[in-house]
Amino acid sequence: PCNMFVAGFIGSPQMNFLDGTVIKKGDQYGIDLGGEATGIFADPSSFTQLDLACYSFGQNFNVTPLALITAQAACINGGYLHTPYLVERITDSNGSVTYQHDSTPVRQVISEETSAEATELVNEITQEGIVLAQNDDNILPVASGSKLNVFGWASTSPCYGGTGSGVLNDAYPVTDLLTGLHDAGIETNDELSKFYTDYCATRPSVGMAQQDWTLPEPNVSLYTDEMMANAKEYSDTAMVVITRVGGEGADLPTDMAAVVDGSWVRRVADYRGSQRGAGYYNGSYDDTLNEGNDWDAGDHFLQLSNREEELIDLVTSNFDNVIVVYNGANAFEMGWVKDYPQIKGVLLCPGTGQSGFEGFGRVVAGEVNPSGRTADTYAADLTASPWWNNFGDFKYTNASEFNSNASMFDPEGTTPSFVNYVEGIYVGYKFYETAADEGLIDYDKEVVYPFGYGLSYTTFTQKMSDITNDGSSLKFSVTVTNTGSAAGKDVVEIYNDPPYTNGGIEKASANLLDFAKTSELAPGESETIDFTIPVEELASYDYQNNGCYVLEAGDYVISTNADSHTALDSKTCTVASDIVYNESNKRESDKVVATNQFDFAAYEGFVWDASQYPDINELYVVSDLLITDYSSVYFDYLL
Repeated sequence: PCNMFVAGFIGSPQMNFLDGTVIKKGDQYGIDLGGEATGIFADPSSFTQLDLACYSFGQNFNVTPLALITAQAACINGGYLHTPYLVERITDSNGSVTYQHDSTPVRQVISEETSAEATELVNEITQEGIVLAQNDDNILPVASGSKLNVFGWASTSPCYGGTGSGVLNDAYPVTDLLTGLHDAGIETNDELSKFYTDYCATRPSVGMAQQDWTLPEPNVSLYTDEMMANAKEYSDTAMVVITRVGGEGADLPTDMAAVVDGSWVRRVADYRGSQRGAGYYNGSYDDTLNEGNDWDAGDHFLQLSNREEELIDLVTSNFDNVIVVYNGANAFEMGWVKDYPQIKGVLLCPGTGQSGFEGFGRVVAGEVNPSGRTADTYAADLTASPWWNNFGDFKYTNASEFNSNASMFDPEGTTPSFVNYVEGIYVGYKFYETAADEGLIDYDKEVVYPFGYGLSYTTFTQKMSDITNDGSSLKFSVTVTNTGSAAGKDVVEIYNDPPYTNGGIEKASANLLDFAKTSELAPGESETIDFTIPVEELASYDYQNNGCYVLEAGDYVISTNADSHTALDSKTCTVASDIVYNESNKRESDKVVATNQFDFAAYEGFVWDASQYPDINELYVVSDLLITDYSSVYFDYLL
């Protein structure tokens, strides 16, 4: 684990690695690199418990010279950074080894120039990635110099990052959402902002080992008539900010009412017969903070809470021009925006890092034209997704020999766990697009924002050239023209819709092949982007018959799309005969030919434990099927 963590985050194949060993000196721990001046120690006063379950004394691992501090922080003390000290390894004439460390902590100083460059890079990433999801009546941009009412407690305590490696520390000042708007020349209602900070000054902590999922959204009864009257006098436009924080170490709760009453942990422990491993569900929620119950039975974290629903009702009943900002990295249920004609603008803005809300302000004010695209499908109802019942942390009941006493995430220790992936190739947009083409779902009802979706303050056209095929690559170009009145960037997305035969090789009807963003185009300006697609990338994996990738004969529709669902232009490429990529015809992109590796695990007959799925009333019995077929059967059953 230590090798993987350090090498994965810091190392590269070109770096020279040094052998290291976890060592101990008194109450301090460090890394012995075997040199004259080597290793680092953690200040013992900065932690109370050191978990070496995975990194026992004398266990060897590798670090790069540049990774010492990261290795010490991530591997030795579970990811929490502590003060490092330089260590000298001393060997006397008898061969005895002692360690002596300098009492002066090592400090790494970032230059002002480097900090400024990093800050601007964060701003650029934010303004390039924010997604304009709705813009009726051109409610956006909000002109610099305008006034804006910003509602929602999250407007004063937004999401900057995730958890674990994605968490934001307090080493440097951050630019908050309101400051980003102010710096872009937009004035905001101070009375509203003070109302929120007086209600709750800081966001409850969501971390890797423990999570407080509380959303401090004031009850609408606390908004006085005077406050709302002042707001309407201040501006006729309102922005509502909804935020969710998520990250590594803890999946988002699928039953918020259970988190509130504490049964989220208890029921898992009771089911397993042990508290061990239930720390995965070690979340809490203070439902006494807000007046009324924040959640109803069955509500999950990626939908509006009761307080947020009331807030949306309050704002839309008082303002006809409303902009919604969803600030979070996890795809949120956004179908409710269609129920409010007053909501004319929607922006999707994930965690912005230290200073990225400067970029957010530039997008809102129109200094930057948004060109981001969704990286997920925004479904109207996440509970209707085919993976919903398999989401969680399921424990092996026959692998106790692999239990660990590691207690960082769970005081009772950990046990091996698994998630049953049953979607096969139909993950994300590939499911929704294929299911719609097969008539299985009503796409407009199920999908709010497709994968790869995003609008602009201007308009574009995209035209494909003819495709040339030399047998190994498809070559073509796409010409993008700005047909609107503002400068902006567009994104070209290339998809493949392959030929499909019922009962044949599994294929999705939409497959992203490549994408590119244009430079900034002035009104009337065009840019042509060239694409080269290896023919072998059109192949699909045939696990049933050939046990390898196969490019089937037939017509392949290559299209340039606005998103996974909306084709703008297309051309057809015809493959004359099947091409089988087996041991004698390896794909160029494969270092080793891709063939079935788990046929030995296939067996006939098994019993599905329906008690793990209490919401499903029927037991679906499967027999005489390969285990690989079970995925398709269970997938179909869920639908």
